[in-house]
Amino acid sequence: MRPAGSVLSRATMGRTKLYPVGSGRLEKIAPALRRAFDVVEPGRNPVPDSLRAVPGLERAGKLVEYLGPIVSAPTADGEKPVVLVDSVGPFPLIVGLLCERLDVPFVVRLRGGMWKEFRDRAHTESSLRRNSHNLSKELVRNRVLSLADRILPVSPFLRAQVAYELEVDLERVRVVHNPLETDRFDATPEGRFKRAVGLDDDEKFVSAITSFNYRRKYEGILHFVPAIQRVLEAHSDWQFVVAGAGTSYEEGRERIRERFDESVRDRVVFTGFYTPIEELLVDADIALHLSFRDAGPMAVLEAQAARTPIIVNTGGGMAGLLDRSVRETAVVENDDELYRSLNGFVEEPERRQAVGERNRRHIEREFAPETVATEFQHAIDDLLS
Repeated sequence: MRPAGSVLSRATMGRTKLYPVGSGRLEKIAPALRRAFDVVEPGRNPVPDSLRAVPGLERAGKLVEYLGPIVSAPTADGEKPVVLVDSVGPFPLIVGLLCERLDVPFVVRLRGGMWKEFRDRAHTESSLRRNSHNLSKELVRNRVLSLADRILPVSPFLRAQVAYELEVDLERVRVVHNPLETDRFDATPEGRFKRAVGLDDDEKFVSAITSFNYRRKYEGILHFVPAIQRVLEAHSDWQFVVAGAGTSYEEGRERIRERFDESVRDRVVFTGFYTPIEELLVDADIALHLSFRDAGPMAVLEAQAARTPIIVNTGGGMAGLLDRSVRETAVVENDDELYRSLNGFVEEPERRQAVGERNRRHIEREFAPETVATEFQHAIDDLLS
């Protein structure tokens, strides 16, 4: 982070030049970035394709590809760039140290809650290996964030986590949401997902999307099985579909399946990894997102974009992604609340449709690329002013 009193000059002509660095995930927000900034593409990777498998050469090429334009930009046109990364590993650390040396503004976008993430992800390893791996990762992460002139979490919940975990000036921490374009949901025909997994066109189902890489994500579903079980028992024509994959897929799938009684187990469907996700959400009648480790999951936004009513638990940042008008029945703390909310949606198709439409309007209003572009621009303009 730049010392107090340091001046971050901004050219008076043209828009700010933004250099996204290091993660293919930044491509997903490129439309929003291009609305607000002159986005500078990476340079040329000098390492031939045939040599990139050699240990160390592929990473060296990436350093030149991304850092070359940053190093040359101030002397090329007299305008300081702004550098944006959206991960917190060794590569962003190198970028942050270079930005500090060159007095270049360095911005870190936080996509998910990272506290104890590495230990949770490696939950199949030994305790010693989990904890040592987690410690080394967190040391790097904390150093990256200490270098940042702006930290941009994707949800209010994640901003609160930053405030709780790190000693940072909260003026440096601004929420900039994930943008979501809705056209792809409108362009997705109904019925494709059902045909792909063997459901009849008239069958109803509740969906849940999770990651089996993280124990505390899929255990959210496991925790709420009793409520889902009651709904399936009361409505024999409904299915429960779980989509997701990961290193613990076999173990997690069996743990969830075994917790359901045999009387409904044949109506609990696991798809593994499924793409395009639009097909699942357009066909789903109700969506659940049950997790104890999610700060701002795209699946919650995508369900709303598909005009699907969604129910979330209080174990993360999901509630903050919903319209306030639906939170009373769409945010649950325990099995009884989930049963009442889910069963109500099952029995009232008109309300499902009304809430689904309200969800879609919420996404169009709060998460459209042009809205998020304005959030980005305000965060960067405040930094440069």
